[in-house]
Formats: sequence, C-alpha cells, structure tokens
Amino acid sequence: MMRRNPGIWLLTLALVTSFAGCTGSVERQKEYLSRAYDHYAAGRYDKARVDVRNALQIDGDHAEARYLYALLLEREQNWREMLAHLRLATELDPSHMRARIKLGSHLIANHAFEEAIEQADAVLAQDPAHAEAHALRAAAYFKRGDAEKATASAETALRHQPGNVSAVAVLTQVYKTRDPQLALSIIRQGIQQQTESAALKLLEISVHEATGDVGTAARIYRNLISAYPENLYYYFRYVTLLEANGRGHEAEQVIRQIVNARPHDVELKLWLAQYLVNHRNPRVAEATLLSFIERDPDQTELRLALAEVQVAQRRRDQARATYRQLVADDPTSDSAQQARNELVRLELSSGNRDQAEELLGQILGLEPENPQALLTRAELALESDDPETAIAQARSVLRNEPESVAALLLLARAHERDGSIDLALDNYRQALAIEPDNETALIALTEAALGHGDLDMAVEMAAWALRVNPENTQASRLLVAAYAERGDLEEAIGQADHLARQEQTRLLGTYLLGRVYQKQRNYPAAAEMLEKAVALEPGLAEALRALVEVYVAMDQRGKAIAFLGSHAERHPEQGQATLLLGDLHAQDGDLDLASSQYQRAVERSPQVSSGYLLLGDLRYQQGNVSGAYAAYLDGLKTHPEDPGLLVRAAQIQEVQGNHREAIALYETALTYRDVVVARNNLAMLYADHLPTDENLHKAMSLMRPYGSTNRPELLDTIGWIYYRLGDGAQAIRYIKAALRKGGDDVEMRYHLGMAYVLNGQPEQARPELLAAVGSRQRFHGLEEARAQLDTI
Repeated sequence: MMRRNPGIWLLTLALVTSFAGCTGSVERQKEYLSRAYDHYAAGRYDKARVDVRNALQIDGDHAEARYLYALLLEREQNWREMLAHLRLATELDPSHMRARIKLGSHLIANHAFEEAIEQADAVLAQDPAHAEAHALRAAAYFKRGDAEKATASAETALRHQPGNVSAVAVLTQVYKTRDPQLALSIIRQGIQQQTESAALKLLEISVHEATGDVGTAARIYRNLISAYPENLYYYFRYVTLLEANGRGHEAEQVIRQIVNARPHDVELKLWLAQYLVNHRNPRVAEATLLSFIERDPDQTELRLALAEVQVAQRRRDQARATYRQLVADDPTSDSAQQARNELVRLELSSGNRDQAEELLGQILGLEPENPQALLTRAELALESDDPETAIAQARSVLRNEPESVAALLLLARAHERDGSIDLALDNYRQALAIEPDNETALIALTEAALGHGDLDMAVEMAAWALRVNPENTQASRLLVAAYAERGDLEEAIGQADHLARQEQTRLLGTYLLGRVYQKQRNYPAAAEMLEKAVALEPGLAEALRALVEVYVAMDQRGKAIAFLGSHAERHPEQGQATLLLGDLHAQDGDLDLASSQYQRAVERSPQVSSGYLLLGDLRYQQGNVSGAYAAYLDGLKTHPEDPGLLVRAAQIQEVQGNHREAIALYETALTYRDVVVARNNLAMLYADHLPTDENLHKAMSLMRPYGSTNRPELLDTIGWIYYRLGDGAQAIRYIKAALRKGGDDVEMRYHLGMAYVLNGQPEQARPELLAAVGSRQRFHGLEEARAQLDTI
C-alpha cells in the first residue's frame, strides 16, 4: 500500500473544508435575500432591512442585495444613499436592468437627463425591446424639452408593451393640452390592457381636470375609492379636486366620512382640522379639535394642533396655556419636548428672548441633542453674529441626522457669515443632493455663488430653480443678475425681455431690462426701461433710485431733480422721490435744501420711517443734536416699534449723559428686535454707569451669545463686564482678543490696562494705560486711567 504524503492530504482537506464553507455562505446569502424579498413584498420593511444587511455582510459585492437595499432606502426617502446603492449595483453587475431603470428614473428627478438616457441605452443594448427603457428615454426627452423624441420613444415602448404606464404618462403630458381627446384615447387603450391599473385611471383624471370636466374626474375618483377603500391617497386627491372647484362642503363631508370610519386615526383628524383652518374658519377647526380631545384626551398630537390653531388666531396666551399643560402632564415625553420647542418660537416671536433661552435650556437638559432646539440656538447665534456657535450647533444636529436639509442650510449660512465660502457652497450642494428640487437651497446656493464670483454655478442654479418653479421671480431676478455679472449681457437681456413680455412679470422684467442696460452703459435704453417701470408702479423705490443713477451717469442731474420733483407732486403720499431729492441735494453739499426735502417727506409720508432717520442724521451731522433727537422722537410717534429710531434716540441720550433714559430706549428697542448695537451699548451702560451685581449679570446675559465672535467691540464689552465682575484673567483674555482681531480704540487699551491692574500685573498695565492717556483722545475713564498711572 502506497504511503500518502501528509502535506498533500492536509492541503486537500483544507480545500474541501474551504469549498464547503463557501458553499454554505452562498446558500445562507440566498436564503437571506429570498426572505428579504418576501418581507419587502409583505410590507415588513424593518425585517427586510435586517435580512438584506445580513446578505451584504456575507458578500458586500452582491448586486441584487444592493438593489434591494436601494428600494428600502427609497421608501425612507434617503435619496442620496439610495442613489449610491443603485450606482454600485450597476457597477457590480452592468447587466442589472432593473437597477438601471430605477437609477434612470431618479436621475430624471435630479435633472440629470443625459445620464438617465445613458442608463436607458445601456438596458436597450442588452434588450432592444425593453419597454421600460424606451419609456425612460421618453420621460428624459420630455423633461429635457424635446417633445418629438419623447413621443417617438413612448410610442416604441407601447409597441413592445401595450399599456405601459410610464409611456402612457409621457404621451398624456405631451397631448393633454394640445389634443386632450388623443390623450384620453391613449389612456383608454392602456386601460384595456391593464383594466385594474389605478395609475392609468389617475392619468385619465388629470386630462379631465385639465379640460374642466370636473364631473367625470369626480366619478372616476369615486370608483377608485370604492375599489381601494384603504388607500387614503385617492381620498386626498378627490378632496383636492373638490376644493379647487368650489365644492368645499362636499370635500369636508368626504374627510369627515373617513374620520368617522377610522376614529382612532390621529392623522386623519389632523387633516380635517387643517382643512377647516384653510377653507372654513379656525374657530370651527378649534371646536372640532376640542371635541376630538374630549373623546380621546391621550392623543397629544391633537392638543399640539389645537395650540397651532390658537397661534394662527393670534390667541397666544391660550396657545401658551395649551402647550404648558402638555408639559405639565408628562414633562419628559416627546410631546412635552415638542410643546417646549413651540413655546420657544412663541416667545421669540414676542421678543422674549430670555424666556426662550430658558426653555431651550430645559429642552437640552432633558435631551442634549434635540435637533429642533439645537437649530433654534444656531439661528439665535447667527442673529447675534456668532457664526462659530451656529456652526457647532448645526454640526451637532448633523452627527445624528446627516440627511437634515434644515441643518445643512443653516450650516451653509453660518459658513457664509464666517467667510468660509467654499464650505458654504459644499453644504448647499449636499442639501441639494438630498432634496434636488429644494427651492430654498437652490436660491441660497445661487446667491452664495453670485456673491463669491462663481458665475457659472450661479447661472446653473438659478436656471435649475426656474425649471423647478417657473413662477419663482427671485430665481428670474438672480438669473438675470448672474448673466449680467458674467458678461452675458445678451442672455441677461433675453431673460429679462421674456419676463417683460408676460403680464404677470411685466414690471419685474421691465425693471431688470433697465438694470442690464445700465450695466451695459446703454444709458438711454436704461432710462427708457426704468421710466416704464416707474410708470407701471410709481412706488417702486429701487426703480426710482436706479433711474436717478442713470440720469446722473448721463450728466443730467438737472433732469433727475426735475423728474423727482414732478414725481413727488404726482404721488405726494409715497415719499421716496422726495427722499431721493434730499439725497441729491446732500451730495451736492446743500444740506439746508436736503433738510427741507427730508422734512417735506416726513410731513407728506409719515408712514415711511426712513424719512425721520435721514432727517435726524442730517441734523446731527449739522451739529443740531436737539433737532436730531426731535426728528427721531417724531418718528417714534408714528413708528413706536422701529428699532432704528429707538437706537438713534438712545445714542443721543447716551452722548448727552442721560444714561437712564438711554438704557430705557435700548431696552425698548430689544423688545421689538434683537439689534446687536443695542445689546452692546446697553451692556456698556450697565457696566460703566449702573454697575450693580444685578445689572452686571444682565449685561453678561446680553453679551453671552457673542463669546466667540470676531467683532472686536463686542469682545471688548465682554472683557469689560468681566473686569467689573472682578475676574481679571477673563477680562484680559477677551480684551486682548478684541485688540488681536482689529480693535484699535484707545478705550480698549484703557480697559486692558485696568484689567492687568486688577489681575496684579502692573508692568503689563503701564504701557497700555500710557498708550490710552497719551493718545490725547477723550474717553470714558480717562481720569481713572491717569490716576491709576500715578500709582504704578
């Protein structure tokens, strides 16, 4: 008997074992994937997710598992991850046609039409008769604006698969208004092939709606509801149809019918309440919610909705009581947290920032990463010119919710404020990757790109926003501006002219044409368009101002003055022309004539608060302090909540040494709007003139949001408050930061010197105090600085 080689025997055993293990893994993966599809088909999506993840743990390069995972992500509306998995599935298996079709349909939603066509072509290279691929091409062509190619591709799809819903949908869009009878014929042919297709029946409804045949559309909806009584979408569409055609009573009855059939469905009750708010009366909505709450008081969503209705009716005290009761009933519940967040919004809208901050502290004390509270804090930080804090708060939200578009947009704004434009642009792009048609993100990215000088991106984003919503006038304005800045003046003129030719945007288009001609230095054409804009809307201040600029550029200052004078006589109630006349006289150095025009403006148009500001500022410039103060006070009689007038009046009182009066005015200004200069000046008044413990802590509360700002005057104020509180080390830290960040005020040197004295560092104090005293400038604390120098 031949002796076996033990090494060969062991190697053979290892290969057999390895093969057996590999075979077992493949079988387990197939089992996981099969079970995942069963769960998916049955609507057990959480279980499907578990099984598909198990399959991917065995082989992460399994294309079918990636495809199924993408379907699950689609249900969660996690668009970015879904697209990534679909792309990976097509890379792992280029022959995976379902993944390509699904990817192509989402690429169309992202306006990536050429790439969608590429996916369709890749499928057709494998199967030239693939109806869905032809339909995908049709949809991409239609969205791209090529109706001829869209029609041809859709008809090809129907030849290969009569009744293909996607192809019928494209042809319906092509013919709905051009030839509605043909559109209906195509849809009915599809229904003959697929008698139970609800999607085709919805297309049929859309054509009847477009032609005004509401009765037929309503009948088809009723048939759908009868066939699918559990599908609330059909109820919603039916109600929308009834609403749009003045049949509100029927719409309300339909909703009440569903609510009565499902008495425990909170969402339906909320829908009814919202409908009543929008189409009946908030009082009716409130009474309906109260009746629901009486029957089921544990449905806290209804009580939250009740408070919203109360807020909508400006009954804020009742809303506060409703929210506070929710908090009192179960302080640690999700509903209580939501109620606190709504209370924060209420307090902020009422100017009660301290109460809002206290509530935010309660929310974050219970839930340190509550996203709504963190985003509110970020917003408050931005309002306080503290982008660093805003960035930190927004990032905290994104750590737990990386798909939060609200957090990404806020983070982008904070980076813009901080000067990090590239980071801002990147955050805007991330937001659009998640929600490609988010108009807020598109407009913000356009504005950021325009401000940063990335004009190609600005044009692309503004055009994208207009594709999403052709009625978006802000996008139109930005597109014209981007073209003009890029030097594509003909494109800018074309876009503006397109707006000027449409009734609803004629004024905007005419004004924009004037501005583009102005940039082109075609001043006669600019003047013609701007004159037309002013004729269309005499109160359009920016058109008036631009027209004056054009006249001045043409060396027709006299014509500008004559035009403004004539305009002011024809429209004495507006005031803008008179104010512009005052501005021209002020530029010419004729301050008396400018003053008389501002005076005339406030007499004729007391509703324009800027007239009082301009009049007061001019008087102050002339050395007439009491006259300036009188102008601000006159303005406050008509505009008692105007922060600009309140702050100006406070500054006059401060200059005159009337510190208590100044404090009262600053405090009043802050009840109406969070004005940074009011906070800063009020805090310094507390610190320098009323430095009680209570006032110093008030001052620190006012300045706390600016702890990481780059503005030297705010850092200096914080440091000086620390000095008054007896904390020399913190005072030195903040005042040195103020000087490091560009502060060159001699008072800051005095503050730093006194902080060094407090901290027991006379050697460092002396040069600072000498610099302050030696400047020969007057400042608060000059005598104290001199006295201190005599002692060190």
